[in-house]
Amino acid sequence: MTPVTNQFIYRVRNDDGSEVLATWKGSENEDVTAMITAIQRLRYLVYASAGAPGNMDLQLEYKEPGGSWKIIEMPNLNWPFAG
Repeated sequence: MTPVTNQFIYRVRNDDGSEVLATWKGSENEDVTAMITAIQRLRYLVYASAGAPGNMDLQLEYKEPGGSWKIIEMPNLNWPFAG
């Protein structure tokens, strides 16, 4: 069987408080609108089936209304992912 990775859920959080007190921007799996200069926290769950690599190169993308998906390019930046 071919290993599979899949994003199951995501949720966007405002950057307006501590880990416990910050408010949610929307519900689970809800598309939200944010100003381009606004700092947001993104939480998501990625499922990796048996045989999938332990370390994966993930990419973050965005889409404007009516547009196509674009990769967010962040050169020389290490994104801290928790597994």
